[in-house]
Amino acid sequence: EQSSASISIYNSNLHFPVLLLLGNETAGIDDAILQRCDEIWEIPMYGINKSMNVIVSGAMAISLLMHRHSKLHELAITDSI
Repeated sequence: EQSSASISIYNSNLHFPVLLLLGNETAGIDDAILQRCDEIWEIPMYGINKSMNVIVSGAMAISLLMHRHSKLHELAITDSI
């Protein structure tokens, strides 16, 4: 979601469990809902186009979440040895 409060998805401060909200490609997510979010992520883009298909954005976000979650799981296993 692009807003004045959004941060790059790559700089997000994840705390699991996570609820991922995906907005409408045209209207985005309602401001009342955004105000209740801990973080508002956007995927940085370069060039003229400043928006991405919501399915592509969602897939990228889920991939990043899965990667970070697996890293946390690996750390927990390593710490318990």
